Amino acid sequence: MDRLQNESDDILFKIGETLNFYGKTLEPTHRIIWLRAFASFGTVDILKALDNHIGSADGKYSPRPADIIKLLTANNQQKRFNKKAEGVPDGNCDPKIAAAWSHFLRLVHGFNMPGHHKIELTNEEVLEIVNEQAVKHDQPDAIPDEYKIQRFWPGYACGILA
Repeated sequence: MDRLQNESDDILFKIGETLNFYGKTLEPTHRIIWLRAFASFGTVDILKALDNHIGSADGKYSPRPADIIKLLTANNQQKRFNKKAEGVPDGNCDPKIAAAWSHFLRLVHGFNMPGHHKIELTNEEVLEIVNEQAVKHDQPDAIPDEYKIQRFWPGYACGILA
């Protein structure tokens, strides 16, 4: 038996086990539908998503392929975000600048960037640093207009005139 067949068997077993938890069975005619739905995802991720379904908001109902794909997609987005967060420069960037961006992303977008919470900055210091860095690196879109400081952004509709 080749690797793909083993992985398909593992996935189908886990689907059957999950459906069984809800008192349902995996119909033989539905097996290919489930496998096709998951074709672009890795086996380990699929197995984890099936495990996680029970504890999810949709977990009170038997899963459909779309429910598991929703978990897989959310998991992949979180992995990409974590990978980007891990890539936050720590050796070639001033820690104060990294901390300011971390604080700014948390303030504006609700992102929680790990690793830069030890440096205390006021909101004013954060806005000063991120505006200065965005100008320096020609990244006007990095700062929403309501957080732009006018002296850094002449010609822009700025939220902060100071």
